Amino acid sequence: MKFDIQINEEKIHKIMNPNGDASLMSNILSDLSELKPIVSKLVDPEGYYTTADQKIYVVVTLGKQIDTYAESLWTQNNYFMAMLHDQLLIQLLFDLSSEMYQHLREQAIFNNHGLSKRLTPGDELDLIDNLTILDHIESPVKCNEYAVLMPTRSLAYMYLIQDDFECNEDINCGCCSNKSCYMRIQNEN
Repeated sequence: MKFDIQINEEKIHKIMNPNGDASLMSNILSDLSELKPIVSKLVDPEGYYTTADQKIYVVVTLGKQIDTYAESLWTQNNYFMAMLHDQLLIQLLFDLSSEMYQHLREQAIFNNHGLSKRLTPGDELDLIDNLTILDHIESPVKCNEYAVLMPTRSLAYMYLIQDDFECNEDINCGCCSNKSCYMRIQNEN
């Protein structure tokens, strides 16, 4: 599935400049205006899913081209731009994942079943479970020898299909133990 996700400048400003420093804001605005057309051109947001064994296996990705560009920023020692770019991609990946959840939730409701909370390799599942998820889905996303997803701006996860009609909240920051997560601020506002 293709998705149309948008860069949310307000989220990026809050993440990169939580204290509202004027000189830092000027740098962010300047670099962001340079990054936006590049990212818009290179990002290819796609989502894949399949159902098997009472589970829904999911993969979302921003595509391979954006990884290459991200690497070039770091190798050119353009660290501020690279960090801004990474934060922008994290925001896009979170938004892509949220849109995929909304689609799956609508499908679950249509099919009269519920969804468990998201089960993610590296969190609720072992990282090696990335391989299990990818074994069920045909997508351009693969794993390296360490079970890390490639392209790196990708996520793999699954939901359990439940008989009850409830669709659990996809991401609940209130249940997370990482109280200093900068995405927590974004999700709770």
